Amino acid sequence: MAVDPLSITTAIITLANTLERAINIVSNIKDAPQKLLDIKADCNLTHGVLKSIRRQLTATEVVLPTLKICGNDDQDAGVNLASLLRDSVDQLQLDLNSLLGEMERLDRSGNSESRIYGWVSRGVLGFRMSYLVGMHRKIVTKRGQLQLVQSSLQLYVHHTM
Repeated sequence: MAVDPLSITTAIITLANTLERAINIVSNIKDAPQKLLDIKADCNLTHGVLKSIRRQLTATEVVLPTLKICGNDDQDAGVNLASLLRDSVDQLQLDLNSLLGEMERLDRSGNSESRIYGWVSRGVLGFRMSYLVGMHRKIVTKRGQLQLVQSSLQLYVHHTM
């Protein structure tokens, strides 16, 4: 499956902006629970990985290759990095949109006197903790996939130059 370079770059920029929104919302929550702070930290790490991928794609204008599986007789066996990148970006965008929707429903005003602050301070956010744990796992998993693309891209560019 061919992935349009402009399309993937646009998707990466959109996802980076969504990550920044999530980071900002959590940053504005006074006494945020540790799980939200963990999500914020992983959003920061994921944002850095995306910036690196975008920089590499822009600087080299390389077409993402397919990683071949050694020892496999099937010539088409492998991981298509363009598809993996696109799928990871798209799924993470959907997950973050869902997370932001939840956070924005709780925090309409965006200040320390907002509902989310009140919910956190009274411990009412606890019922949402399993949701936050699941979202955190998704962010970490997708970042791992993005790091595979990032590392493979670095090696591919280094090897071809």
